This record gives sequence, structure tokens and C-alpha cells, in this order.
Amino acid sequence: MISGLVLKYLNGECFVIRRGYETTLPVSTSFCLTVPFADTPADEPSAKRRGQRRLSETWQIVNDQIGDNKWILGEKFSAADIYLFMLTTWLVPSRGHPSISNFPNVQRIADAVMLRSSVQTVYGNVN
Repeated sequence: MISGLVLKYLNGECFVIRRGYETTLPVSTSFCLTVPFADTPADEPSAKRRGQRRLSETWQIVNDQIGDNKWILGEKFSAADIYLFMLTTWLVPSRGHPSISNFPNVQRIADAVMLRSSVQTVYGNVN
């Protein structure tokens, strides 16, 4: 499954089955992943802007929920902190993603995870 899409081979041809749709579409070079979110190619920029806003809204919720906690779940480091760190590495402001600096609680935990020796082994010194 790729972002809610399923690629399926039928009689040697590749088809795309979009979740929530009963029909299949032959895969072509003109297929666009924003089809479920925009009615026409002209609508794609507004779908992209909405996605960017939604991403910021979601990160703000996470940031607010962390609050003053030392770690996501409170005083103890957990896999949730590692996962949060990993998700922050996907934020690329040049692609329209929000900057981690907009979410100080998230950034505080991501920075603390980055200081752990096991993470340094994987990521090295990024400063």
C-alpha cells in the first residue's frame, strides 16, 4: 500500500486501486497522487496548501500535548521519543513543511534524543 493506494497486477498490467473507490485505474505516467484530494490538476496547489496547514496543525497538537513533560510520556525515555525524533527528521521546510523551531516542546525532545550516544552512532555529529 502506498499512501492509501494499492498497486495490483492483473493479466500482466499494473492497476491502481484507490482506497474508498470501487473502480481501478490503469497506471500511467499521468497518474497523480493528489487525485483523491483535488478535483482537477488546477486544484492541486490548494490541496498542497491544505496538506501543509494540516501538517502544522498536527505538529502543534503534538507540541501542546508534550507540554512541560521531560519526555513524551512523562519522566521516562521511551520508544515514543525515538519515533518522534525520527518523524522530525522528515520535516523539510524547503518543501513547505513547518520548521521544527515552530514547536519548541517537540524540538526540545528531538534535541535530547539526538544527544543520546546510540543516536549519535547512527546520525553522527550533525552540528
